Amino acid sequence: MKKMYLLIVALLFCSNLVLAQNGDAYLAKDDYQGAIRAYRSEVQNNPAAYFNMARAYFAMQDFDAAILALESWKSKDPKCDHTKADKWLELLRRDDQPVKIENMGSTINTSEDQYVPRVSADGKTLYFLSDERSGGMGGEDIWYCERQSDGSWGVPKNFYSMNTTSNEGILAISPDGNVAIVFGNYKGSFGSGDLFYSVKTENGWSFPCNLGGTINTKNWESLAALGPDGKTLIYSTSREGGKGNSDLWVSQLTETGWTTPKNLGAAINTGEDEKWPFIAADGKTMYFSSNGHFGFGGSDLFMVKRLDDSWTNWSEPVNLGPYINSIKDDKDFSVSGSGINGFVTRSGSPDGYGANDIYQFYVPVQFRPEQVFNVFGRVSDENDSNAWVNIRYFDMDDGAEVNKTTTDAADGMYTVALQKGKKYQVVIDMKGYLYFSSILDLSDPNLLRKKEPFYEKLKFKQDEVNRLQTELDRQNAELKAALQSGSENIEEMFEAIEANMKRYRKALDDLENVMAEAKYQWLEEEGQSLNLRQDYKVQTARIGAKFELKNIFFEFGKATLTKESEKELDKLYEIMAKSEIVIELGGHSDSIGSEEANEKLSQDRVNSVKSYLVNKGINTQRIQAVGYGETQPVASNHNEEGRALNRRVEVKILKLQMDREGGEVVTDDDKKKKKEPKEEVVPVEVAEKGNMLDLLQKAAKNGGLPSGSDCNKEVQYGSNPNYKPTPTKKKYNYGGNGGISWNFGDVDKGNFILKSFNVSVINWGYKPLDQKSLGAEVSFVTKKLKEHHFQYYFANPDSVSLGIGYDYLRNWQIKSTPILFCYGFESKLFLGKVLTMTEEKLFGHVAIPFGIRYMMQPKGVVVAPELFYNLSLWTSKRSDDNGAFEEGASYLRLGVNARWKLVHAGVHLNAGQTTSFLGFRAGVSF
Repeated sequence: MKKMYLLIVALLFCSNLVLAQNGDAYLAKDDYQGAIRAYRSEVQNNPAAYFNMARAYFAMQDFDAAILALESWKSKDPKCDHTKADKWLELLRRDDQPVKIENMGSTINTSEDQYVPRVSADGKTLYFLSDERSGGMGGEDIWYCERQSDGSWGVPKNFYSMNTTSNEGILAISPDGNVAIVFGNYKGSFGSGDLFYSVKTENGWSFPCNLGGTINTKNWESLAALGPDGKTLIYSTSREGGKGNSDLWVSQLTETGWTTPKNLGAAINTGEDEKWPFIAADGKTMYFSSNGHFGFGGSDLFMVKRLDDSWTNWSEPVNLGPYINSIKDDKDFSVSGSGINGFVTRSGSPDGYGANDIYQFYVPVQFRPEQVFNVFGRVSDENDSNAWVNIRYFDMDDGAEVNKTTTDAADGMYTVALQKGKKYQVVIDMKGYLYFSSILDLSDPNLLRKKEPFYEKLKFKQDEVNRLQTELDRQNAELKAALQSGSENIEEMFEAIEANMKRYRKALDDLENVMAEAKYQWLEEEGQSLNLRQDYKVQTARIGAKFELKNIFFEFGKATLTKESEKELDKLYEIMAKSEIVIELGGHSDSIGSEEANEKLSQDRVNSVKSYLVNKGINTQRIQAVGYGETQPVASNHNEEGRALNRRVEVKILKLQMDREGGEVVTDDDKKKKKEPKEEVVPVEVAEKGNMLDLLQKAAKNGGLPSGSDCNKEVQYGSNPNYKPTPTKKKYNYGGNGGISWNFGDVDKGNFILKSFNVSVINWGYKPLDQKSLGAEVSFVTKKLKEHHFQYYFANPDSVSLGIGYDYLRNWQIKSTPILFCYGFESKLFLGKVLTMTEEKLFGHVAIPFGIRYMMQPKGVVVAPELFYNLSLWTSKRSDDNGAFEEGASYLRLGVNARWKLVHAGVHLNAGQTTSFLGFRAGVSF
């Protein structure tokens, strides 16, 4: 009966504590409904609470209520921060497009952490980091999955070539998919966190190597982004010369190494932390996280635009608004190459699977980068073999090289992002192949898109749309009839109209949902419509091989070259200037006009081309100019399109070898001398000028490699089973700077009653030993809130010589509530005597404690009332008639623990047959 009484008292005590919580306590536990209920009472006497009431409404995305609360704060609180209130109101009243953010589901997310989502330029591969995932190598690993034909994501696969038994994360991948910037515990680091690179070659992915001393320092570098050129690195670092704790810096990869990093400037960097940079495919738009610019939470997400060709002149940061940002720390925003699909990582969301989950959404138009075309395709040779080549893109307005990509040696595929609204010259000038040139016209993107009428977008839901349209018409007809009714039963008619309006609203809501679903599908297709496939064929370099000079134009009916033609001829000049080849320039015409006139015009035109090259310094004996007129057509002359193809200038290799990017010229005679039955492609080697692996290796060495780095040795490929990662388990640290990332499941470290290491003064009392004994305790709180308590009890002259103890306690959070379920192990052993004994004996017990704690945080103090029942497993036996212990040592404990910064304390009432005393704990936590 006594135990039952104590249990009832304990439950009442805990209930009162729960009911007595203020709004801030509910807000700290993400119980926004509870917080709002509490604030409604508090604001009567404390108008300052209107601000946190607004935050709670904001967290529930009830923006109208949040605005009313902010207005009340301004009008009723004399100490209101009007600047803060006005900035909140400005963002809440901004005309932002609503965003539907969805969890990516259990295929991607698990009960552990998932973050750092990065999507390939073509939108077909998702890379992300996952902690302790089944099938991984251990710790935080890099995973990837492929987009399926139905738009879903396939089963994730481990990126074994970059993972170890420690922790790794992929931060950025180049648009062509061939270069990755990673963070990990790889061998050879300058400081607590370094950036590494890996390059995909014909042998696979190289094992990650340090980017070198130009980029990495003894400080923390763990967050980075690559520009669309694959050579511009923006990263977060706490290096010297910054404006705050962590700034964004930029460096570019050149032939001589990484340029000296530059601070992105005061428009972006503040006196606080700027992190999580991401550069969109347009090369102009950047997203980042900051707690230095005004926002809703600790850190918010922002967007900026480059104002010129430099990387240090930016627009004012724009907050991504209330639909994307929250009252918590928002980090890691990334977008697909189309700029339509967005990805974020969120912590502790109600619909989450773990502590950190990956979410996806369609990016509102106002926050999208400039749209670019994702151009992809395959490059093959005349035998349909995969060609490993560099492809360069030149803006035809100014001749500037705007992008470059490299094909995949395994399948010849490539991908590159190009701005729409421009015309490009595509050039492949590689060792082992003939010079190749083509025109890619993106000046009018609408010509490249499939056009469909609006009703086509509703086809997949047409039956549902028709049903709802019929239902709305029927309800309209019923309403019209009711309004014109001559019935004298007024009450019945009002009820009928109200029922009719409910049915109408239901049908209208259903139709709205159908339209929303159709819009989301259209947005998905819109992103895919920006994917443009362009396959190219190159020809192996050999005597007799031909290639056409594209973009060669003459004045009408004349042999005078236009200015536009000179850009193409300058590239031919470069080929000849770095070789000794002898070529034939063949002039060809269509069939309009006489055969003699066409032959003369074609001869005059190739003579003009030859003169241009000779005037630039090419020996005249290396060029033969032949006008073929209309005798060698490549298409029909019966239509304008065919005639345009026939009007051309071709280059034919006559003799000698080429000294360009690559290997030797292969002649037809050489091939006849070989005994191999199959003609082989000249071995293609990506030139040093364009080889990213060589460039990155050189840059790292020039910047200086840390001790212990293997990157001065031969390049390693694939996962290395003998590789031993750095002993320190540096996690990717999703939360920010630091060496160790503690994982407490759903309970944050800052919200627990103890910290990692704790020293306390305690006491203990057994009823037969009469007096309580003071002691000292050292306790550790490790991963997943596992508590380990080691105790030593001092001598008590009346009954105890010494005592020792060890307690273990495991805390589990019950879903997203502030209640912890606890269980563990308890053991005590004392050397002492009872009052009637003359000799000392050992007394002790072993028990299993289980119970609950309720976590609160009023005014910054962590408070946890608790109720435990300790079930005895073993106790000391009775020794004589006056003896020591009872057979059982089970007892009930009711208490409360608290921590404020580094100081912790607690008091607990213990009641049982053997264990009965008022205990305390007091100490410091680190």
